Amino acid sequence: MGKLILTNARLIDGTGSQPRDGATVVITDGRISEVRYEPARPSDTGSPGAESLPSNLSDQERQVLNMRYGLTGDPPLSAEAVASRLAITREELRRIETRILQGLRDISKKQLAGQAAGESAQETVIDLGGRTLMPGLINAHCHVTMDAGPDPLMSVTRISPAQVVLKSAKRCEAMLRAGITTARDLGGYEFVEFALRDAFAAGELPGPRLLCAGKVITMTGGHGWPTGLESDGPDEVRKSARLNLKKGADCLKFMATGGVLTPGVEPGSPQLSEEEMRAGIEEAQHVSKRTASHAQGTTGIKNALRAGIDTIEHGIFLDEEAIEMMVKQGTVFVPTLAAPYQIVEAGEAKGIPAYALEKSRRVMDAHRKSFEWAIRSGVTTAAGNDGGTPFNPSDDLVTEMRLMVDYGMNPLGAIMAATLGSAKALGLSEEVGTIQKGKWGDCIVLEDGAEPIADITAMSRVGMVIQRGQVV
Repeated sequence: MGKLILTNARLIDGTGSQPRDGATVVITDGRISEVRYEPARPSDTGSPGAESLPSNLSDQERQVLNMRYGLTGDPPLSAEAVASRLAITREELRRIETRILQGLRDISKKQLAGQAAGESAQETVIDLGGRTLMPGLINAHCHVTMDAGPDPLMSVTRISPAQVVLKSAKRCEAMLRAGITTARDLGGYEFVEFALRDAFAAGELPGPRLLCAGKVITMTGGHGWPTGLESDGPDEVRKSARLNLKKGADCLKFMATGGVLTPGVEPGSPQLSEEEMRAGIEEAQHVSKRTASHAQGTTGIKNALRAGIDTIEHGIFLDEEAIEMMVKQGTVFVPTLAAPYQIVEAGEAKGIPAYALEKSRRVMDAHRKSFEWAIRSGVTTAAGNDGGTPFNPSDDLVTEMRLMVDYGMNPLGAIMAATLGSAKALGLSEEVGTIQKGKWGDCIVLEDGAEPIADITAMSRVGMVIQRGQVV
């Protein structure tokens, strides 16, 4: 795979440490092999000069490279300045830069393929010019088969599985382009997301590293029943857990309470019992798989915690005892603040079902207060947006991070939630989530001038995505 050297970076490493300038990150064969710091400097680390640019570049592409990276000796220009000088939009500039990166990657692949046996692997140096480098984002709670339309839980049942796969693949590519290099799908459709997961892992399609729970396990008529496994009693829950694991699930999800999107159920009402969830959790633990629980009401949250759940999803009605249990047990909290927020923002005008809108409006204040209480108490928090729910696409993790900041978390904490916190939720904190030696080289580079510590919405300005040491 070769070596990628990222120099002259402003590094946010995901550990919660303050940003540091002058960072160099070396990625060897897909994993981070070195992180070091040195004074920031002009581009002098081996980036190609104007005379050595590939001959297949168009005049416009050559202009973009020259201006963005100062290859002719002039100071590098921001994306805004380049777009202005060329009289093009920012989106047009983004497309040009994507073509350039793809062309350079293709050239590197040809060079690698042509090397004689025993020669050293290709070494690529990219001077970031002081731009922010950080770990790839991790969406800890999404549903890639859901379309983020007004009624996504039902709309997925109205098209063929083949159509679901095609649409889901497109959503997953958008996630990767937005800087989400890892994600956890907590409830799919007929296991089609497993095929996507495997295709991404094999490099056959562009998409994030994906962990899949398969079908949600719910009581008869419980939240998510149209696409889930209806199960009553510990034995049926155990069998449903085994079925998901047989199909290849990476984790399991249990419905401890009602929810917003399923008609006829209350968000605060308990559903699967402690005993039922414990049976399924035991099956996951037997094969070292992690578990998550949709848990909105207080009783259901505590049932899931007593049963041994690893992550609490939503946690709308937390109380002091539940928070103490989460802290003591090391349970990760995935609040999904964006889910009810986006429903209320869309409202009746965009076709949200009346029952979902009414319930979302009713729970939002309690949701915010529970989140504030949890972060004050030191609960480990991850960022997942419940992507796929109404007007809440899986590639938009930035709204979730912004709401975290709006509700009292500092920007560095929100970044940590979307990187290391989410890695902990997925059980992958030894592999991803921070820029540290030995971890996978999953990184993003923000556009010039994007400062997420000053403005968390700058996280939407992703200029480059690197997955396992490869620019994508």
